Amino acid sequence: MHRFERAVILTAAGVVIVAGTRAASAIVAPFLLAVFVAILATPGFLAMRRRGISTATSLLVLMLALAGAGFAVANIVSASVGEFTRHVPDYQKALVAQRESLAKWLEARGVDIERLQLEEQLDPRSLLRYAGTMAAALSGLVGQGFLILLIVVFLLLELAILPEKLQNLPGMGPDRWSRLEQTVLNVRRYSEIKTIMSLLTGLCIGLWAWVLGLDQVLLLAFLAFLLNYVPAIGSIVASLPAILIALTKFGPGTALACAAGYAAINIGISNFLEPRVMGKRLGLSPLVVIISIVFWGWMLGPVGMLLSAPLTMAFKIALQDDPDLGWIAVLLGASPSKESAPTRRLARK
Repeated sequence: MHRFERAVILTAAGVVIVAGTRAASAIVAPFLLAVFVAILATPGFLAMRRRGISTATSLLVLMLALAGAGFAVANIVSASVGEFTRHVPDYQKALVAQRESLAKWLEARGVDIERLQLEEQLDPRSLLRYAGTMAAALSGLVGQGFLILLIVVFLLLELAILPEKLQNLPGMGPDRWSRLEQTVLNVRRYSEIKTIMSLLTGLCIGLWAWVLGLDQVLLLAFLAFLLNYVPAIGSIVASLPAILIALTKFGPGTALACAAGYAAINIGISNFLEPRVMGKRLGLSPLVVIISIVFWGWMLGPVGMLLSAPLTMAFKIALQDDPDLGWIAVLLGASPSKESAPTRRLARK
């Protein structure tokens, strides 16, 4: 088969897969989220199996741990969203008062308030509607927790026999198996590092919100952890509820301090610490990051945006050692490598 024919067939297959995935996004999105959780849980499961603990006991321990963590998160989110909803009228009144104070301050300095259209730009209803939409999306994600946990359990059960199945596939020689195994290890490493960095981000944001005396500290920390998986815009979206709460409770000064703290924490972790731990070879081009957020968000909704970086990174890792498609991995990467695409390997730390 000529390369042109192969390219046409692969393109047609890709279009069919994308269209089918988008049509079935309600089913595919929870499954992909479960796969991501299973990847993170796999090292713990394998460690217990190596210590001689039975598969059933290992699964039970992991299931109880995941269920406990999910129950705690669900309680935190539900309580925080409920408390936020109860305080919506107070937040609205405070925002109106802050807007009027800003209008008086600008008017005293000769600024034309009507031209600025301050009422439309700082409409409390629009800001609170955004916060309500985010809270609803978060509640919906937590509501799928049982289904996700169930899929994770079955994925871990399959893990015990999956390698043997794959090795018996037609055409699965030692080289191809080694490449597949390396791809899985690199995807797992990327997911683990990203999760650790997200946990660190959530912890720092929670401490900063507590220092400032903001409400909903646990919810703000969880949002920072969750949205850290969304590159570029995730940290901005996560900061908006905190800035809104700081503005309504303490005024513009605390709101600016809150924004500065968010910027310092996210830039410090995402731009300096994370690349050092993860390595340059696991990077993505900034343009690819933005395109992946739009693409996966369009295809799978909020879960797609959340998993846009891991999914794109898995795609890049899977292609980088392919003799015919390795050039795509080069284009997706943050910087070109001196090694040729087919022979490039990720360094495990």
